[in-house]
Amino acid sequence: MSPNGNSLLERALDLVSGRTPSGEPATDAYLAYAEALRAARRGVLDAPGCPTAVLRRAQALFGERGGVRILRLVFDSWRDAAPATRGAGRARSLRYEDGDHALDLRVTRPPSGDVLLQVAVEPPEPGLTAHVDVQGSKRKPRIALDESGAGQIRIPRDAHALSVRVGTDERIFMEAPDVALE
Repeated sequence: MSPNGNSLLERALDLVSGRTPSGEPATDAYLAYAEALRAARRGVLDAPGCPTAVLRRAQALFGERGGVRILRLVFDSWRDAAPATRGAGRARSLRYEDGDHALDLRVTRPPSGDVLLQVAVEPPEPGLTAHVDVQGSKRKPRIALDESGAGQIRIPRDAHALSVRVGTDERIFMEAPDVALE
């Protein structure tokens, strides 16, 4: 409720949800507004959903026009790992997804020092390249991915974060920004 008293909308929402406004009887205006809200809610709930085939085609059109999928982190093997499973020489697996697109990263810090970054893309497509932007470095390496959508590269030992963009030379399809390496 607003600090300035009950508004018409707040009272109508109370009525729709089954709560009665404190202390004041419901007027005809409130009841009519509450019924209009109920009818609108029923109309939304009863409306047919968009067919899956139409949604997929719309997504494909968006993808064809250069939309970059920003992937979200869905798995981090170090998130809840015990301290004994972390550290030098131990691999860290990260999975980023958005719908049917995924990017798997494996980060290994061997005792020799450099960081080994392995990349796997789903679904794989011919001619894909992973563009790696190492935070704090002017170097912007590219990894040519094989037909299975996989590749690897060594990055500097002092790297703490990076971003990975996957696409062709003409267009980027997906991106995992702010990948923390530690």
